[in-house]
Amino acid sequence: MTMHETVNRRYAELQSLLFAAFGAEGRGIIEMLRNVEDQLSPKLAWELRSIGHIRNQVVHEGLEEVPRYFEPLCKEAAATLKQLKAKNSSKAKKPKIPKESKPGASKPAKPKAAKAPSKPRSAQSAKSAAAKRKPKRTP
Repeated sequence: MTMHETVNRRYAELQSLLFAAFGAEGRGIIEMLRNVEDQLSPKLAWELRSIGHIRNQVVHEGLEEVPRYFEPLCKEAAATLKQLKAKNSSKAKKPKIPKESKPGASKPAKPKAAKAPSKPRSAQSAKSAAAKRKPKRTP
């Protein structure tokens, strides 16, 4: 397997994990990362961004040699994403069961505050508002 194939295979795996775990949208890892960055740890975001930059250098700029840390970085990011995916899917599967409340334990509803009356329009402002409106068309 060539370096190019290895990089693309790892990249595709991480893309599919991002989509499966978070429903990330985008054309590449970096765009997908921007889409769900608030849900990820800063370390994982940094790892994914680094992987995306290395992949882009290999594919688009003809990088001759992939850095030694690329493979371990991909493995670590994939493992973290798999853990997050499992955590997210376990949360989604567990239905929330409402707690039974005692009949007399419910809180009374708060009374709504009365709305302050609005200021009446002056005759001048009513005329200017009417002048701004377009006249109705009659057939």
